Amino acid sequence: MTTRQCVITGLGYVGAYGCGRSELARALETGEIAASEVEANDVVHPVGRNRHALLLRGTLEKWLDPRAARRLSPASKYAVAASHMALSDASLQQLQPDESVEASVHIATALGPTSSTEALLEQIFCESPDSASPLHFMESVANAPAAQVAIALRATGPNSSVTQREAGGLLAVCQGARDIVDGRAGRSVVGSVDELTSLTHAIFDRYDALATSDATGPMARPFDRDRDGFIMAEGAAAWLLEDEELARSRNARVLGRVVATVRANDPTASSTDWGTGGERLALTLSRGLARQGVDPNSIDAWISSASGSRAGDTLDASIYRQLFSVSAKKPALLAPKAIVGEYGGGFLAASVMAIEGATFGPTRGFCAADPALEVTPYDGSPRDRAALDGATRFLLSALAVGGAASWMVVDRVRG
Repeated sequence: MTTRQCVITGLGYVGAYGCGRSELARALETGEIAASEVEANDVVHPVGRNRHALLLRGTLEKWLDPRAARRLSPASKYAVAASHMALSDASLQQLQPDESVEASVHIATALGPTSSTEALLEQIFCESPDSASPLHFMESVANAPAAQVAIALRATGPNSSVTQREAGGLLAVCQGARDIVDGRAGRSVVGSVDELTSLTHAIFDRYDALATSDATGPMARPFDRDRDGFIMAEGAAAWLLEDEELARSRNARVLGRVVATVRANDPTASSTDWGTGGERLALTLSRGLARQGVDPNSIDAWISSASGSRAGDTLDASIYRQLFSVSAKKPALLAPKAIVGEYGGGFLAASVMAIEGATFGPTRGFCAADPALEVTPYDGSPRDRAALDGATRFLLSALAVGGAASWMVVDRVRG
């Protein structure tokens, strides 16, 4: 029986750094963040509270059918645009050139199509239930972006929407990879999308989840002693996954090869907070990697989902520390959410770019090590740069409030 291999052949990104790789690559290297002020009023955003986020910039018209776009929520537009971009990046005109190739779609969202939901509720409660718009209702559910991507790309294979908060994007990628390895699909469009409204931003701010600002703007400070929250972001990222034999048959450029996927849940987590089960999660990860033939000593870089959250960063650091406690080599520790923020797919886009070989600058906001974490993120020194440039195996880590956890090992493919 032939073992199927899953490879990454395309990336699409829309967000605060425009459409595509170029501006995001520059931000990852320089540490310049594209935060802007959320449209707000003093009712939902009292004076003195956080009003900054990473809001989508750029135009999506190139990637959207204008007739279909009129019926889509912002979240669905973002997801469809990023998915078309991923196909274009993979040099494909359409997802299924012939009927023999099944294609699946798995899209995650943490916030859902919030503007359509707000508009629908406003019609129901401020006017009357009879005034509710069917178009708003159709786009108010979390599975709308995944459904619209499947319609736009004519993907007739498995389709799912993942709502596991901060871990959702990587869980969606893992599901697409399993489709290919298990033979359910030859290609899979996977990713994450979120749109941000003023009300949603204000809610997170009222819970004191957001990073405070300094003279340069909001500062997330992953793993830093003085971290105090994350920067919210909107946008979408999509990967095109393919069966490697299928990709090679059309001479596709391969960005990375998926080697292993592991999923878990932290039972110590409440429904509204991070857990403290780092030791158990590290053991689950270690056993999952062993079953798939991956030695932790072979991992060159850890792409962390640390965002500046005090509890979330502590959990990620605990797993990292315990997995490599007896390893002679400590992988480079990247924290791209310092630049791309939390939600909106930026983590997935930055991860592919790291695997491709993008240049990363020092971890933005990291100034003082937290003695409770015992980890130091990538500092951009010549030694760290040489280690990252020579890296061939990457472990992506995604942890969530509520306990969801996911990891993926991806090999860089050279040449």
